[in-house]
Amino acid sequence: MSWFLASLSHSLLTMIALESVVTSLIGAVIGIVLGIVLSVLLIVRVDFLVLSWPVTSLFVFVLVAIVAGVVAAIFPAQRAAKLNVLEALQYE
Repeated sequence: MSWFLASLSHSLLTMIALESVVTSLIGAVIGIVLGIVLSVLLIVRVDFLVLSWPVTSLFVFVLVAIVAGVVAAIFPAQRAAKLNVLEALQYE
């Protein structure tokens, strides 16, 4: 029974980590697209600005967003994995 609970908590942590990666990736892509659209709109209005595409900065932004999302999700997930299921449902 204890191996089942250990695998259950491990699968819970894995599931939450994957979910946070996907959520962070979606947020990063939305942020990049909005940033590009707003910068293009600004360049159309102002003549002396030049649009540049810093690809390495975009990759760093996506990586930081994913790491922040995983770190923000792992700590509550570890705490939730340690809870007894029956006790957690009792308070709901």
